[in-house]
Amino acid sequence: MDPNSVLFVVAMGAMLGVVLGFLVSGEGYGWLLNAIAGAVGAVLGGQLLANSGVDLGPLVNSGIAAGVTSGLTALVLRS
Repeated sequence: MDPNSVLFVVAMGAMLGVVLGFLVSGEGYGWLLNAIAGAVGAVLGGQLLANSGVDLGPLVNSGIAAGVTSGLTALVLRS
């Protein structure tokens, strides 16, 4: 991916992380950890899904990976 796409993917992952952090935990700094997890998950998970049989394109792959990683982080922080 080119640098602009990577920046967009990081921003999309962070946004998904913040939204899920507020929806699931709702208090404290869980939103910040979810934003970090979403951004990292979007970049790394998007690359992992690109080499698998469920490849849906770079942006959709990154969105799915960001949702999964930030969702799991939110659930762990909630417990």
